Amino acid sequence: MERKDATAPGSAEGKVPGLRHSVSRRAMLGVIGAGGLTALGTMYGGRVYEAYAAENNGGCAEPCPAPIASIAALRLYGGVQDGQIVEVISYYDDWAAGVRGPQGGGLFVRVTDGSLADNGGTIIAVTGGGNTRWLRKDVTVLDPVDFGARADGATNDRASIASAIAVLGDAFRVLDFHGRTYYIGEIAVNEQPVFTVAGKDGIRIQGMPTMLVTNRLTGNLHYSPVFEFVDCNDLYAECHAVGDVFNPQSPYSNGPVAVQLKSSAKSVCGARIEAKVTRGLAALQTVRMTNRNARRQPADPTWTMIDYNVESVDAEYGVRFIASGDDAHGVIRTDRVARSYFIVGVSNHTAIVNSVRQRYFMDVLIKAYYDGVSNVHVIMNQRSSEGAEWPVCIEHQNDTDDTAIRNITIDLNIMDRKNPRAYASELVSIGRSITLGGTVRQSTQCVTDAITIRGAIRQQTGVNLLILPTRSNTGGILYLEPYTAIPDTKGFTLTRGGSRMGKMRGNLEAAPVKLSMDHLYPDGITLVVDTFMNADFTDMSGAASWRVREHVLLSLVSDGSGVVSDIYRIFSRLRGTAAPTITYSVAGGQLFVQGSAYTGSNAEMTVKAEIIGGRTI
Repeated sequence: MERKDATAPGSAEGKVPGLRHSVSRRAMLGVIGAGGLTALGTMYGGRVYEAYAAENNGGCAEPCPAPIASIAALRLYGGVQDGQIVEVISYYDDWAAGVRGPQGGGLFVRVTDGSLADNGGTIIAVTGGGNTRWLRKDVTVLDPVDFGARADGATNDRASIASAIAVLGDAFRVLDFHGRTYYIGEIAVNEQPVFTVAGKDGIRIQGMPTMLVTNRLTGNLHYSPVFEFVDCNDLYAECHAVGDVFNPQSPYSNGPVAVQLKSSAKSVCGARIEAKVTRGLAALQTVRMTNRNARRQPADPTWTMIDYNVESVDAEYGVRFIASGDDAHGVIRTDRVARSYFIVGVSNHTAIVNSVRQRYFMDVLIKAYYDGVSNVHVIMNQRSSEGAEWPVCIEHQNDTDDTAIRNITIDLNIMDRKNPRAYASELVSIGRSITLGGTVRQSTQCVTDAITIRGAIRQQTGVNLLILPTRSNTGGILYLEPYTAIPDTKGFTLTRGGSRMGKMRGNLEAAPVKLSMDHLYPDGITLVVDTFMNADFTDMSGAASWRVREHVLLSLVSDGSGVVSDIYRIFSRLRGTAAPTITYSVAGGQLFVQGSAYTGSNAEMTVKAEIIGGRTI
């Protein structure tokens, strides 16, 4: 028997073009099919609504009501029978007064299942309807407006977005923001995320949403992640976080972090991040929660294999990796940012940094905190920087004095560094060791080795390439392509081509110049050693001095020990009456060159060794 057309409460007849339509149960099955109903059952609670899928013959045809104006109206409409399909025009019925038009509507199918909880988007419970539910039809990609987000940049959409995120899982893996702007309220508690996705693999957050926040954070470097992902494998995420306050004259800022990756209960692999931040703390950040204030143990969780493309404007950081995030590779673009690339205790990184108008501090900061750092390659393009410190800093900060930084390559392209507030005129600082309290050590047992500095520097005169703030007791080789003027190599060996160079100032009898013999064949090395000693480097024309060139044959052993087998003097020139001497010895993989005679505080000795023969080419 055919029933008359039924009009639902809140229906929108006459508000939008198009005629009402009647769909029988048999026709409905023809639209979505038995397989469609089965898919609905899989998505919603794991049930297959076999009764609806099986009814494919005859029966009483039920008409479909006129389109329903809003989700609120849908909650008041109990429908006629299960399997009925209704159309909702928009999530809210006031869309006509807006700019965007209707959004968040769609087709819904009626089921009776009280176990399905109303989530405000894909499952709508009928008010006073007992177990009656409306299930959003043909959903494969979630959309925040389907959960009530206005996306007008003014209404607080935090709750609606959180509802959509809660539905992400096995049935729905994609949340698409469609490039809209969302206001998500205040951030006021340090390290408290706005949205959290935990333990969900294969999730995709797309559509580059612009997330506006009101920043109520008060402490320096305080932050609130817009999206925090915890222990999620194979993640893809896009986000543009926008704060409302920024002071370019302040050395520290705070605010939102667009995306934070957190390793908490397990190690995870895989993340692709497209992130931006404006007036905030950072575009991308990683943190490790287990033993975060201690050295990482093999069993501690971490996040690996991260690819990123980020942009940061008027912020503290571009990216910040804190003891989690090995094997990360990406591109960073920054404008008026204090630190574009900041990594602590991670390894196997490559990064391209494009920095404009960098402010305060270091543009690239590589730090060994509790954990060491190794295998990092950074290409840094810096223009019109106003930073107060060095563009690049490689340092240790801990109270254990035992971390290692190895195999770091920095390619520099620096133009027009302004330095209006600078107290550091050098461009690269290597090997500084400081305590957790911030005190700089004069000497250290920390290892800084195999550091390569290359590139082009177009800079005003009076700026030097390198500074070595802390003396290294463990040696280490620095490979330099640009030339540098440096008074003391502080226990490091500087190499350029086949040459290795060391330098010291002060009492030449108190300590030797050390040259690392690392990476050389362990036997039969012939060196040409040029040594210049000066009694007073402030008086280069009149002070006593001695120049000497000698052939030195070394026999080295793989454990770092060795002997000086032969010395042949090629040339020497003495100015003054004192008769200095030079002695050579080998220990710990280093050649020790000890001077004498000049013991004043202004004495200086420079040693350059070049390999010319033996079992090397």
